[in-house]
Amino acid sequence: MVRNDCYEIEDDDTIKLPLGRTGKIKGEPHWDGKQGRLEIVYDRLDDCWRAFQSVEVEPRHQPRGDKSAYVDLGVIYPVMTYIEGGETTIGYSGRPLLSDWWLYNKQIYKAKSQAKEENDRYTSERIKRLFRQRKRRFKDAVRKIAHDFIERCYQAGVDTIVMGDLTDIREKEKWNSKADSMVHNYWSHKYLTDRIRWTAENYGIETELINERGTSSKCPKCGSEREIKRGRLFKCKECSIEAHRDSVGALNIGLAQGGNIPAEVINRAMTRPEVIS
Repeated sequence: MVRNDCYEIEDDDTIKLPLGRTGKIKGEPHWDGKQGRLEIVYDRLDDCWRAFQSVEVEPRHQPRGDKSAYVDLGVIYPVMTYIEGGETTIGYSGRPLLSDWWLYNKQIYKAKSQAKEENDRYTSERIKRLFRQRKRRFKDAVRKIAHDFIERCYQAGVDTIVMGDLTDIREKEKWNSKADSMVHNYWSHKYLTDRIRWTAENYGIETELINERGTSSKCPKCGSEREIKRGRLFKCKECSIEAHRDSVGALNIGLAQGGNIPAEVINRAMTRPEVIS
């Protein structure tokens, strides 16, 4: 770690470090702004040094309105949201990403078996690269989801995003072995919420995490808590409506926050979400 006032980047892409050390920078910075601390790490797989610089920037935009967006976060649908003024909920499918993750798992398992047979070890440079590729694939997909979602919020005039907080999901919930593997090894709630927050800051949009306990167990239409859940299906025993479980969660987060969700919209938003693959 190098303090922000202990290094300098010259116009010719030379970086001056403490103790008289210098180096050449490859690539272009993604952001311009007041420089923060510098982190320099050695990448063993690519045999090179990498520098990570934080910068303080002004928001690219300012909110165009004062609406709110209510978000239910998850694994199968990383983001399911209702934006005030919208006609339905909008969900981002994580199934393509999950398929990639399982494919990488098979490749990693096969590479580990081969390494064990050949060298009596469970690791190799190839295995490390597969782990890295799997991680980068996840982060890239989340970045794209966050960017599209925040852009939609900006165009709709959103200035506040309210998200359900699933910080303790690993400790609170129990699933089958396959679901456990996804939640404990694949899904990163913190990275998802951080990426949404960081992207929203570029648009001057505020984010807020709230306790979402019970939001997927109550019918937004009639308020009953007598329900049946099967996979992503939510069925209310009181009014008999069948809905998308994640849409129910997003709507209930909005209703709990006093959101402006017209009664005539709730039925459509529950049962016919717009799904983006």
